[in-house]
Amino acid sequence: YAVKNKVFRESTLQKKLREFKQNMSVSFCIYSFLIFGIFKIQCLPSDQDLILAAKIFSDLLHLNTNKVTNYEELDKDFNAIFNNLDIRSRDLKNLTDDFKTRVENFFFQKEKIIRKLTNTTSYLEENYKYDPNINYPNVPNVRDINSSPNESIIAFDPSYPAKIEINLTKSFVQVPTNIYANSVDILNAVKRTENLDVVFKENRAEDSSLILQYYGDSTGLFRMFPGNLNGFKKDDPNYIDLYDCRRRVWYQISSASPKDIVIILDVSGSMIGNNIAIAKIAAKTLIDTLEENDYFNMMTVSKTAKFILNDESKNEIKKLMQATKFNKERMKLAINNIDEPKDILDISKAISSAFDSLKDNTTYTAGCNKVIMIISDGIEGDYSSTAGNVFDKMNADKSVRVFSYLVGRVKNPDDRALKEMSCNNRGYFYKIETIGNVWDVVVEYLKVLSRPLAANSVKIKPKISPIYLDSSGAGMVLTMSMGVFNKNNLSGVVGVDMLINSLKKKVSFKELGYLSHAIIINNNGFIILHPKFRDQTGYLSASANVYFEDLEYSVDKNDSIALKIKMLNRNSGNMSFSSYWLYDDNNRIALHNFTYFFYPINNTILSLALAISDYEINYMAVNQQKVTVDIIQNGLNALNEIVDFSCSHHYFTYVQIAALMFCNICNETSYPTASQVYSCLSSKSLDRVKKECNHDLFNNLITTAGIAHKRILESLNKCSDKKNDENFFRSLYVGTNGGYTRFFSINQTIPPEPDSLRTSIFERAQAVPCSKLVVSAPFNTTLNNGPLYITVEASSWIQHGKSKTLVAVTGTEMHSGFIKQMFDNATENLNCKNNDSVVCAIVDQHGYIVVSNLGDKAIGSFFGKDHGALMDHLSSPNISIFRKITLDDTQAECPVPQIYDSASNFLLNPIQLMLSLSTWLIGSCWSLLLHITVLGTSFFRKYSANAETTIDPINVSCTKEMNFFLFKDHLLNNSPCSENTNKSVVYKGSVECEPSIFQNYILTSVPETNLVFIIAEPNHFKCNQKPLETSSTKNKDLDSFQDQRFRVRPNECFNPTQPYETNSEYCGAGILKKPSFFNIFFLLTFYIYLKM
Repeated sequence: YAVKNKVFRESTLQKKLREFKQNMSVSFCIYSFLIFGIFKIQCLPSDQDLILAAKIFSDLLHLNTNKVTNYEELDKDFNAIFNNLDIRSRDLKNLTDDFKTRVENFFFQKEKIIRKLTNTTSYLEENYKYDPNINYPNVPNVRDINSSPNESIIAFDPSYPAKIEINLTKSFVQVPTNIYANSVDILNAVKRTENLDVVFKENRAEDSSLILQYYGDSTGLFRMFPGNLNGFKKDDPNYIDLYDCRRRVWYQISSASPKDIVIILDVSGSMIGNNIAIAKIAAKTLIDTLEENDYFNMMTVSKTAKFILNDESKNEIKKLMQATKFNKERMKLAINNIDEPKDILDISKAISSAFDSLKDNTTYTAGCNKVIMIISDGIEGDYSSTAGNVFDKMNADKSVRVFSYLVGRVKNPDDRALKEMSCNNRGYFYKIETIGNVWDVVVEYLKVLSRPLAANSVKIKPKISPIYLDSSGAGMVLTMSMGVFNKNNLSGVVGVDMLINSLKKKVSFKELGYLSHAIIINNNGFIILHPKFRDQTGYLSASANVYFEDLEYSVDKNDSIALKIKMLNRNSGNMSFSSYWLYDDNNRIALHNFTYFFYPINNTILSLALAISDYEINYMAVNQQKVTVDIIQNGLNALNEIVDFSCSHHYFTYVQIAALMFCNICNETSYPTASQVYSCLSSKSLDRVKKECNHDLFNNLITTAGIAHKRILESLNKCSDKKNDENFFRSLYVGTNGGYTRFFSINQTIPPEPDSLRTSIFERAQAVPCSKLVVSAPFNTTLNNGPLYITVEASSWIQHGKSKTLVAVTGTEMHSGFIKQMFDNATENLNCKNNDSVVCAIVDQHGYIVVSNLGDKAIGSFFGKDHGALMDHLSSPNISIFRKITLDDTQAECPVPQIYDSASNFLLNPIQLMLSLSTWLIGSCWSLLLHITVLGTSFFRKYSANAETTIDPINVSCTKEMNFFLFKDHLLNNSPCSENTNKSVVYKGSVECEPSIFQNYILTSVPETNLVFIIAEPNHFKCNQKPLETSSTKNKDLDSFQDQRFRVRPNECFNPTQPYETNSEYCGAGILKKPSFFNIFFLLTFYIYLKM
């Protein structure tokens, strides 16, 4: 084998002897099996043969990788400039202080803008005269905006931070689909707020980082600037605009102080049919109005009362739950499974249980408003005869508000008790007659809860929302909002969006590195900013509530929890501990040491931290005096998108630089691209460039770019001399710590995203710093029928004392067939090729197969999937060749089948319907006369065979267990690499799957790589009855809930009763007239007279 210009040759005698030994060894195994009939036979290669095969594969891999990437010359070049470098230590405290100052200024500026918007909107409201005969034809409604090029009312603007079509001259309005856009109330709201455009433009002139400014009116009108379509798809005839500003979290958090809510759903016999359908939707809609600072629970009531969620022991969950996305989804799923209505109603039991849940406690409560919501089609009797004594006893101080919803269209409904419950307990009575007006009615309760805010509007502070996906297409945002009040009522809410990317840019990668990262959490300990937080999919669903410790995976979980508690308690300081870092879409894991510097963000509910990796405490700076004119010129040439080289094959290339202001002489308003820097600086004198650019940033970029570009071009220019090389690889790329990335794809049409490429190559290199080559197989290859390519990357490090700094990573995508050829050559003496009697596989440090004798379909699959018993043995505590690491993925989604089997299914069977209604009527009459419980409709068999409908499953939040297997030689990857790091160690043994059934194995690491060479006997079927999986669903019970962890309540609470709330017109009941005894006596007398 020709490896690195060394030739390994065997004499004829040596070759014959080797073949004889090999044949005798195999023959002995076969004969032993035939004679003795046993399974425990050592038929595997010797230690020396395995080590030699691993060494040959390593040498071949290095040889061919270097031929493609030229990484050895690149490595020499970077180490040659060591004398031109200064290795500096980051001033971590100053770095954190600067980040804190930038973020605080960012929020301070937004608060100024939001207060200005609030004052202006209040002024316009107070000075506007309502016009009942308004005719306002020129409403800039998003549904009427013509986006064709001829009128170009909206267009892309390069100065706007988000890539959406906008209009910077005026605002647009949007009205929910279920609201008539030309109604008198809407047209008055449009005219009243049109002068907000003046303030919108002034604010944008002061702060160019503004994304959207808007006002959401209590009528449902939404006015936004810059004008945009707000996600409306005009060209899609099937598109339904479901956006309603009153349903958005920024509106809800500014409409009322945090609240504890218990929902009581009437499921007595009278609710059968359409009523229960309306009630269920109303309950779900109420849940949608809750945000993460709220707490809630729900119960059903008929003859008895019960809470609808159970714990793992199937006991009712009676305590309040935090209104996280997870808990709200679980509650709505439980509503789907509520039993059919039956029996009579005893509302007092449910109200008593609701008060018990609302009792003051220090843990499961919002600590502010307390509310009971009753949904029913009517309650016989009045306040005193139903639950008056319960209210008098448990709500004498009126601290709990009661809201009641009468559902369905019923002539002369039994609504008196519902009205009195609301009016006597600071609440409101509402009617929901049809499904179509559920949302408009349900949301009205926020106006009542906003009354205390209206009375204290001077004291109110702006609210900061959780992170969510912007409806207009700007991306993940954070909103600062504030309520607008007029005459003791909520008029609407003003808001300002802040791009999460804007917060990220308050500290650059150059200041941090690639693993070091910024973190922001809110008062609940939920993530606001973190590099591993996943973007939301679809703006209508809420974003996941992810705890700090569920993304910052400390090895000892108590470490991350302790850090979170310090942050939530508004402390400052630093902590150091080891954490797991997930990369490659959470398929791989690395262990790193981080130091966390943390501070509160003043005047907000947020706290921040900077996590600094031990590898990135030091950074490289090129000495200014050593930067020559040639270095600058070579570096500038590397930034040119156009590259001339001799390869005749089709290729695509891009060059990317980090988002930094390298020079101030290019007049760029935002971070420049590589092409912009090249075009600008190429026309400037080099002396001026050297003098006026940021020395550290510019010198690092130009120096590393020039070196990397030179070597990568040399490799590409060789491809015309090697006609078959293009079949062996399809891409070539390099990234440097100066911020330079160059990517070439040959005969490839879809390159990776630049940002993801840059991040991933440095994550992989720093995960295994003692490996010269890092090999990664693609995942899910069984679904791919095309050619497979395997990523091979080489990293260049500069050693300084006991520390080392990553300077560059270069890589390529090699054809799996080419790697298989290297594997076959290396294992020729091991008899792996086309041999079913042995399993030969090379896996990466996580156990994913890179190459094997199992066929292409095995590439990228987890070795434990088909060899579960063996992998379980290797990761067992007493063996620990692989360490098994289990973490929770709390951002996962799981499909849930939807089976609708509502009470309206009775309508599909007339006989069942009549029987049910008759039974209810008899029960009600009997209860009215004798006040006893009667037999309801429960003895009727539920008819639903034809009514039960299964539709496509929906995704709900869930927690999945992620299982990682990390080879022991790569566990301590954050320790200095010693001379023995790549020393070959052989591990071997046998797995006893069942008594007298064994599977033998032998394995070793592949030198200077992240690979492991495994040879094992083929699986006995009993050795693979339990394949190991790398992911599994943890929350299998849909009734489970997400228990809360340490949090700090918002420090604002406005909930006192206002004097005017005792008036009947403020509780929705009108005038509660009591029947006249004289009138009743007169009517009875008159009736008797007629009958005589």
